Amino acid sequence: MKSTASLFFGLVVAAVLTVAALACGLVLGSKPLAFADLQHYFSDGPRIYNDWVIDSRLPRTFAVACCGGALGLSGALMQGLTRNPLADPGLLGVNAGAAAAIVSALWIPFLQNISEFWLALSGSLVVSALICGIGLSSRRGSYGKLVLAGAAVGAALSAYVSAISQLNPILFDYLRFWNSGSFGGVTLQTIGDMLPFAVPAAIVALLLGYHLNLIALGTETARSLGTRVLPVQLAVLVCAAVLAGSSVAVAGPVAFVGLAAAHIARMWTGNDYRWLLPYSLFIGIVLLVFSDILARIVLSPTEIATGIITALAGAPLLYIVALRSKGANK
Repeated sequence: MKSTASLFFGLVVAAVLTVAALACGLVLGSKPLAFADLQHYFSDGPRIYNDWVIDSRLPRTFAVACCGGALGLSGALMQGLTRNPLADPGLLGVNAGAAAAIVSALWIPFLQNISEFWLALSGSLVVSALICGIGLSSRRGSYGKLVLAGAAVGAALSAYVSAISQLNPILFDYLRFWNSGSFGGVTLQTIGDMLPFAVPAAIVALLLGYHLNLIALGTETARSLGTRVLPVQLAVLVCAAVLAGSSVAVAGPVAFVGLAAAHIARMWTGNDYRWLLPYSLFIGIVLLVFSDILARIVLSPTEIATGIITALAGAPLLYIVALRSKGANK
């Protein structure tokens, strides 16, 4: 078990890496810039062409950072709540709920004037609430029931989305792009819509680490130590749903980040959620920012969806993490 000083030092390093990743996100792309251009951008010198390039990248890089942090934190919350290292925000049905809401706007008149962001966010939160209600309907709550409810509702909504979209070629093409998880076209307005939900949820989530540590010992033990288990469970679920749902509303479903960030953080912090949660937030940002950079430069001058990069990079990295965990448990 690492000392508090080591954990704090590691958190500072993670924060520095996050700042470095954001800087790379602004200077790397189909038109590569130098870090001197970034320094000039934040100086009082005259505006040049490269400043306009950075201007165009700022909303996207900031959106990627917000979504990466939200997904990383949401994944750690779900793993802590379910005591399942393979848990991720998808258990709450956020992806299926968002897609179902977008599809429903096609044939429900009063939804047609609502922006895609609000449709996706509302669908994510409504379905998450439904799954949480089913999963915790018993007095003690059942994490197994939560997983089954998420799988069942997600499968039903996916079938609904497929059936409706196949009847509308334009909607089918849109969902094919949306399901890839892309940050193309993200604006400052979109980020402004996300932050009032994501920031309070992140703050509350970071305060839940101590209680997640107690729940990890078992619900009865947590109760005996003074934790009100059901309110904590509900707070964790609400925070995870809001964080993941707001991210999906911005860019569509981005695979792997929520699952991997907590795994990578756990290699340094262990299972102490007081440290695991902030580490997961920073690591989620770093993972998604560098994935977005690859999405922009792999096929430059064109780009591919960031979600495709996270899926391709995530599989081998998760396999390596699993091997290390297996070796550590021997």
